[in-house]
Amino acid sequence: MDGGDEDQEWWVRRAVLALLVVVGLATTVYAVTETRTELSTTASDEDPVEVVTDFLPTDAASEGPLRLGEVLVVGRGGDPVSRPAGTAESFAEAIAAGASHVEAEVVMTQDDQLLVRSDNELSASTDVAERSEFADRETTKVVDGVETTGWFTEDFTLLELRTLRAVEPDPDLRPTSAAYDGDLALIGLDDLLVQLAEANAELDREVGIFVQPRRATYFRGLRLPMERAIAKSIRRARLLNEPERVTITSSDRTLLQRLEDNVGDNVLSGFVVDADSADLLTDDELAGLPDTIDLVAVELDAFPQLDDPQGLPEAVHEAGFAIAIYPISSANAPQGPDSLPGFLGGLRDLGVDVLLSDAPGEVVEVLADLEAEED
Repeated sequence: MDGGDEDQEWWVRRAVLALLVVVGLATTVYAVTETRTELSTTASDEDPVEVVTDFLPTDAASEGPLRLGEVLVVGRGGDPVSRPAGTAESFAEAIAAGASHVEAEVVMTQDDQLLVRSDNELSASTDVAERSEFADRETTKVVDGVETTGWFTEDFTLLELRTLRAVEPDPDLRPTSAAYDGDLALIGLDDLLVQLAEANAELDREVGIFVQPRRATYFRGLRLPMERAIAKSIRRARLLNEPERVTITSSDRTLLQRLEDNVGDNVLSGFVVDADSADLLTDDELAGLPDTIDLVAVELDAFPQLDDPQGLPEAVHEAGFAIAIYPISSANAPQGPDSLPGFLGGLRDLGVDVLLSDAPGEVVEVLADLEAEED
């Protein structure tokens, strides 16, 4: 190795060490960054971004459901950076940006329908609090053990909910999206499935969908079982016989099993592991997952808690599953927005199959640029 390569490797190791300090850990984390940093005195401004892979697993071949040998990009809620999440316009943006799939979080309505929203309490993401006709619907409930005051989807019909307009919950983070506050309607899962069918009829590719039920245990207690409603929507959209077009993701194993019993093998199942459940990512726990699971979706913040975070994709593959990571965007790249190319390249070379992104347009673009540089 010549002096330039040694300097380059030294700065890469320094960047990784800086990440360890930020997250307060003493173990190696998976994140990779650009090999050139602002502090480096050996690389010129014209040097292209390089992805450091000599410390990553080299055998990351993918096969099976969602393991296509290329990274799939899923737009979470569509493209919420550009339009309020969960609206038809947000999903259209994600499709236009080249996402391979979109993800819809869904909750139940009073009339046993599925609304595309991330939570059953509406005031944070809609204009319901400003709607005088619904003032008497404000109430206090205990939802999953937490007392909450607001307006709840299970107290509205889907027709009523479609009259509400979306607002951006975090306008400082997503000012472009916030500019559309009050303009865009809420939609049901059936509406989204029709939208996808129409888009796919016009495209030269098939856009799939991830569906993530929210508050499933809570709704089960209200006798509004989500698995039945999801199965009905998939049947109505004639997707039961479309292999791998639909993936249901949840941390609720009971729900996933019930859906498997209702919709069969063509609809894929993804088991979600958040940062609070990182202990489920051991070899023994992965081996104990039912073979009806196709995908393990891991929250980004779970990785620093693992003894061997870089080895997780290989371990998940060996257990027989594809691996997804969420949330992915420049806003949560470990070394800041400028490190996104190195970060994505490293995840790709680790063998990650699916990236669930709040900014699918930028992720698709960066991955395409990396591919072009290699060609």
